[in-house]
Amino acid sequence: MAETEQQHLIDAGAVPLLVRCLGEAERGDVVLRSSGAALVRLVHSGAAGRAAVLDLTPELLALLKKDGDSVSPAFLQGGAGQIGLVLAASSALNEAKYSAGAAGSVGKALVRLSKSPYVEVRGAATTMLIGLAESDGEVPALVEAGAAAPYVQHLCDGGAQAQRAAAVALRVLTDQPGMGGVKEVVSAGALRPLLRLLGAGDSPALLDVAHVVNNLASNVSTRQALSNEVSAVTACVLAVQCSSGQSAAEVADLAASSLARISEAGRRDDIVAAAGVAALVGLLQRRPEPPPLSAARALHSLCEDAGSHAALVSSDGIEPLVALAAAGADAAA
Repeated sequence: MAETEQQHLIDAGAVPLLVRCLGEAERGDVVLRSSGAALVRLVHSGAAGRAAVLDLTPELLALLKKDGDSVSPAFLQGGAGQIGLVLAASSALNEAKYSAGAAGSVGKALVRLSKSPYVEVRGAATTMLIGLAESDGEVPALVEAGAAAPYVQHLCDGGAQAQRAAAVALRVLTDQPGMGGVKEVVSAGALRPLLRLLGAGDSPALLDVAHVVNNLASNVSTRQALSNEVSAVTACVLAVQCSSGQSAAEVADLAASSLARISEAGRRDDIVAAAGVAALVGLLQRRPEPPPLSAARALHSLCEDAGSHAALVSSDGIEPLVALAAAGADAAA
């Protein structure tokens, strides 16, 4: 759209008219799509066009909010989808004056749009939901809106950077245990994709994934569900053994902490069988200063099972544990 054409549309008052059309499903799919496409082109045409659309963000948000939970299929597939594309194009929800409280007002609408039959609408809605997770104040409303499900879907279907963005959002939901996010994340089916990425060890999302897994392992309401996953032990052991890159030490510590919780949940035999003792001892040997207390905690839990004792001896684990105990005694003295 040329700059002169853009200015003509703005001066003629076309922008409010196009926005109003998006809330009128009875106008039909062609009009709705054309109106949405015109607004998106206006956003991309230059600063004046974006500003004209951005100024009408409250109206766009009000249109999404007005139908509540009883949104009609026609509106979902037509006007609401176009509104989502326009909001995403203008990056309106990246601005504090529009994002504050947005999870509470349009969170449920965005979650519905994340299930749209149209790929671009799904992507736009999920991206905005992920953006809202950057504000701690939006977390309760995001949990209530069911945002965990689109985050998990993004984690499963997205590319490397999309997976990282989704993992960051899931980490935000699970960092505040009292908000109910941990249960929502588990209910949304996050465990298997999280454990797959944790065990793979080469994803840009790895550190945030390790944080989410440890949050779920640390919370009493989700620990057993995580521990019951067949791949939980193997994924954590691999993360302790094979973590590489700038965040390798933190990932290994988080995985060791998760193993301690999984051990406490009753999977000591499985951890020993998966060479978990050797992996934890190796972490202690690689990092004598400062010692990773998460590994020591996990080994302490495993030692309650006599089956771990031989593995501890064969992996030369006695010496680093004695050294750690001596250092603790010296510090206490």
